[in-house]
Order: sequence, then structure tokens, then C-alpha cells
Amino acid sequence: MPYIAALTVEQHATGFGFGTPSPRLLWRFILAEKEKEVAEDDCDCDCDCDWAQSAYDVEVQRQAESAV
Repeated sequence: MPYIAALTVEQHATGFGFGTPSPRLLWRFILAEKEKEVAEDDCDCDCDCDWAQSAYDVEVQRQAESAV
């Protein structure tokens, strides 16, 4: 099963889309090491070539402040 890695917002690795009212969200999918071993050898991507994303759902949360 693929999972999300390397999420960026407007090409900022920290996740901040400074000064952008509608920032672009970018991500890559990778497979667990066990699954990579069985992926097709002729595929040049990090995912199973028979897999395709059909939808997404974005949830934005603020990090809780720690108690002092």
C-alpha cells in the first residue's frame, strides 16, 4: 500500500505557503520496502505502476500548544 511522503506547500518543505492565498499542495507516494521488492522492474516511479490516485481529502489542523 502506498503512503504519502515529502509533502510540500508551494515548494516549501516546512509546509508554509508564504504570501499565497491558494497554495499548491504537492506530495509523492512511496511503497513500504517489502512492497518495493515486488514492484515491476520496468517502472521508473516509486510506486506500483498499476496504482493511481483518484481523489484526495485535505485536513488542516493547528498544532496544539504545549503546557508550560
